[in-house]
Amino acid sequence: MFLSGLIQQEVRLSFTVKVGYKKMKIPFGTISVTEKSKKIINELLESSRLSCGKYVRQFEKRFAELVGTKEAVAVSSGTDGIALALAVLYEFGAKRGDEIIIPALSYVATGNAVLQAGFTPVFVDIKRKTLNIDPLK
Repeated sequence: MFLSGLIQQEVRLSFTVKVGYKKMKIPFGTISVTEKSKKIINELLESSRLSCGKYVRQFEKRFAELVGTKEAVAVSSGTDGIALALAVLYEFGAKRGDEIIIPALSYVATGNAVLQAGFTPVFVDIKRKTLNIDPLK
């Protein structure tokens, strides 16, 4: 059983992102947890296997299929995701102390993850219209 689709959402706002070859609509809004979801969540809590187990493996497998990659790894937070992505840079020749460009408009965890991975964060300005890094600055 996979948790996707078990949580019903009242969509108020959304944005579209391209994931692999697919476009996905990512909703914002209130979330109501279905009875089926509550049953699965209680099953997980009773199993004492919150950070690994069949549901995590199933999520990783189905997420990898969704984005068209061989494997995917679930992490517990965005900060852990950033740290994992940065750790991979060492496999591509990055060295401790190398500079990583990050947007000045970000959460503190972005810079902390860069430091934790052994790199030097370099904060740069953003474009007001896109809130993304402005390559001209």
